[in-house]
Amino acid sequence: MLKQITSLLGLVLAIGFLVQCTDDEPEIKITSLTFDTASVEVTEGTTVDLNDYLIVEGEDANQAIVTFTTSNDEVFTVSGVVLSAVGVGTAQIVATEANTDLTANIDVTVIPKVVAVTGISLDKTEAELKVGEELQLTATIAPEDATEKGVIWIVSFPSDGSTSEDVPTDIATVSEAGLVTAKALGDVVVTAKTLDGEFTANISISITNQLVTSLTITPGSFSVNVGETQQLEATAEPANATNKEVTWSIEKSSSNCRSLASEPVYATIDQNGLVTGVENQGCYELTVVATSVDGPSASATFDVIQLVTSLSVFDGDTEVGDAIENCDDIQFSVVVSPPNASDQSVTWSIEENDAFEVDQTGLVSHKEGYIFTDDVSVTVTVTANDESGISTAFQNNFTLYGECH
Repeated sequence: MLKQITSLLGLVLAIGFLVQCTDDEPEIKITSLTFDTASVEVTEGTTVDLNDYLIVEGEDANQAIVTFTTSNDEVFTVSGVVLSAVGVGTAQIVATEANTDLTANIDVTVIPKVVAVTGISLDKTEAELKVGEELQLTATIAPEDATEKGVIWIVSFPSDGSTSEDVPTDIATVSEAGLVTAKALGDVVVTAKTLDGEFTANISISITNQLVTSLTITPGSFSVNVGETQQLEATAEPANATNKEVTWSIEKSSSNCRSLASEPVYATIDQNGLVTGVENQGCYELTVVATSVDGPSASATFDVIQLVTSLSVFDGDTEVGDAIENCDDIQFSVVVSPPNASDQSVTWSIEENDAFEVDQTGLVSHKEGYIFTDDVSVTVTVTANDESGISTAFQNNFTLYGECH
């Protein structure tokens, strides 16, 4: 029994000693935990020792136990004191001291890694263009994931490497997107130069004239009045043809002109395509021809029209306007002037009345069964059928009594 008490007393004394030893353990003295900057910027794919930025102050600073945590492990991860930048973005690191629960934080921004350009190539090294044509060039930067893919485009002469400022813009131009436009005959070199590293790639371009392949005259057929004009237009294909100049001429043939002599001149045309009607006697369906300096030609047919200038009406021995005292029909005739008027047809008409009518030969007739009780006066009109608008009206007095049959 005594032995058991002695053992228990020893246990109590041992526990008391341990408690006394724990109470007597010295306190870890740490007064502050900070980072020497509020934020830091690192490059994607790199690592950072966080101790390089951490400041621990106090007598026992060397005994500090610090852990680090991240607010976004998709931007960076932390292993011990090493931060690994894994994605572009911004997050916060929190440092915690285990003995004191002091904390500090720092903002970390991860920027994209810089991949240097190692070269450049073009999708073509040689090309031929016609004047007016365009060529879109494509530049490929190496490596594919290079950070700076900017390119400067330059046009130069192949002989001396002059800069684009020395090349007349009427030969070729290149846009900021690499679109080349051929302006005139000649040879040029287009260069693509990288902004990073100034690597270059070239293409030699030969520019040739675009020939006219066909012509069209507008209008394709027409009429022109004597003394008047008609403007013609010659359209060249393709639209980017280098030289669209044409020469104009008028042709006639024995099948549609009575005379092939140099006179009379039926129509003239100047080198701007302006046709002037001169004379129409004995000639119709003339041909105007436009001929390209590159060879192709086109033609259009036309007539020269002489409009009517006056109409004269007569009735044999009876003067127009005389009183007529019988029931006979009266045949009027018309003389068209000038004699070479292209369209000599006319239209006859009579003012509305109950006694007379006129047909298209100029025959004025009494209406059957009409009883004349007094003098009757009627007006007959003859009108040219062409575009002149010429007409003549005349009045006759009919002295009749009774009924005409």
